[in-house]
Amino acid sequence: MASDPNLEKYRQALAIGKRNLKALADGGVRYGMGTDTGVPGRFQGYFEHLELQEMVEAGLTPMRAIVAATKSGAEFLKAADADLGTLHAGKWADLIALARNPLDDFKNTHTIQAVYIAGNDVYKGTH
Repeated sequence: MASDPNLEKYRQALAIGKRNLKALADGGVRYGMGTDTGVPGRFQGYFEHLELQEMVEAGLTPMRAIVAATKSGAEFLKAADADLGTLHAGKWADLIALARNPLDDFKNTHTIQAVYIAGNDVYKGTH
């Protein structure tokens, strides 16, 4: 990437995208987070953290970024009524337990203690 002749254009496009996201979100336009999985050079899990961090750097609060990836994502997929997107008794429970609060510092999303899929413990972290 560093040798790509369009690198500066990509940086400018990212800055414009961040400003646009903030303006649209503040203007009431619905938004969510998407993974673009399948694109060459994207690594699942890592890029979701990066995209959420970019949303916060764009000026969204950490909570707004988290909601974009969870509740709003389920709503866009029309899956919010299908037990996805929020934590409630009786709903499907995919969740990540963190050692530190991401609302204090969004980089705390990297302090993964455990991962649960369908309520089943599938990973215990070392943080």
